[in-house]
Amino acid sequence: MEYNVIQLDNYYSVGIESIDEQHKQLISMCNNLYLNSCKRDEISKNFFNQSISSLADFLKYHLFVEEQLLSRVAFPEFHSHKEEHSKAVEFINRYLAYLGTDEESQLKKEIPVIREYILKHITVSDRKYANYIHTMNRYTPWHMKDSYLPTEIFLG
Repeated sequence: MEYNVIQLDNYYSVGIESIDEQHKQLISMCNNLYLNSCKRDEISKNFFNQSISSLADFLKYHLFVEEQLLSRVAFPEFHSHKEEHSKAVEFINRYLAYLGTDEESQLKKEIPVIREYILKHITVSDRKYANYIHTMNRYTPWHMKDSYLPTEIFLG
């Protein structure tokens, strides 16, 4: 599969600054993983292993932030969106299982699949809640930073 480095632009924007920044970070992490996966030295291998774990952790954090947002705005499709998040966590965990095994090279080949999975979630599922928020005129509080979110509960 050919891999083109993607920069998130307005096409991928949901119009909520903090969420868009997290989406950019996720895709940047995928791009960096792919570029690093082409290298064969031991330092690159260690970096790759740490980076895929960091991607998984950041993805879980991002999904937590989204769920806090959807709960706060009473998104009508909250439960189905949360179920998609559970599937995303299962999806990334399946790939993490390759680390340290003979199948680790398979993980490197699957980075484009992981990125496409994230992009599809952004352009289909996340747009639904973004449209809801914009329509309901509830965007303003989320234009600020997410400093009020209980991140210590998630990360603790």
